[in-house]
Amino acid sequence: MTLWLVLVERLLLAILAGGSLIMAVCVRPPLLRVLREAGSALEVKLSDRLRLQIWGRFNGLALCCALLLLGLFVWQALLSGQGQYLLLSAGAALCALALLRKLSIDRRLHWLERQRREKGAAGEGGSAIGARERRELVLLSIGALVLSFGLLAWPLDLAAGR
Repeated sequence: MTLWLVLVERLLLAILAGGSLIMAVCVRPPLLRVLREAGSALEVKLSDRLRLQIWGRFNGLALCCALLLLGLFVWQALLSGQGQYLLLSAGAALCALALLRKLSIDRRLHWLERQRREKGAAGEGGSAIGARERRELVLLSIGALVLSFGLLAWPLDLAAGR
């Protein structure tokens, strides 16, 4: 049973940490480069929509992983009585809250994009993301990435200390 819990924990942490790293390093820069080099409003609109959809889908998957990790860590804390799992639960909860905020910003941005399309203002070009939202999304992404790597490293450190 313990082996299965460790395997599930490692899988969820790999999806959360590895996926965050891949999105930040491999997906985001090319999409932003395409957005900056876009020559027409259609290119801006398509690349912006693609970027929002990719991040939205990954953030949904990462949120599911963070919530499952939260439940797993709470369960391990209750079964083992060790305080380390409560701290891991707090880290998973913070990661889930950051991802929830990112998803709420993404949902609002989708709504803004739909409003722009309905009003016919989409032909003007430009991204639907304002400077404040962009900074907040970057900070939340960095925070979730750091938390996910902390969650990945801490159980390994606990296992090595046993």
